[in-house]
Amino acid sequence: MFPPKIFPGAKKPKSGKYSFSEDKRVEIFGFIIKEIRKYSDCKFALCKESAPVWHRLNLPLSKCSCVCQLDYADISAIK
Repeated sequence: MFPPKIFPGAKKPKSGKYSFSEDKRVEIFGFIIKEIRKYSDCKFALCKESAPVWHRLNLPLSKCSCVCQLDYADISAIK
């Protein structure tokens, strides 16, 4: 989250949070995931991140063990 002064002219979003665009988040998370995978095959999840970001990063949303994702997931497809 960023204060409004970082984004001149930006209006406060409905969520009340200022954040990076989806494209930028995908770029950042993609880099981080690539770096983590150099050293570990650990499990991780992008809790509270949108389903489109998960999909763009080729992450299986159904593998998230966090209940946060139930807001985004079609749980009828999860087995």
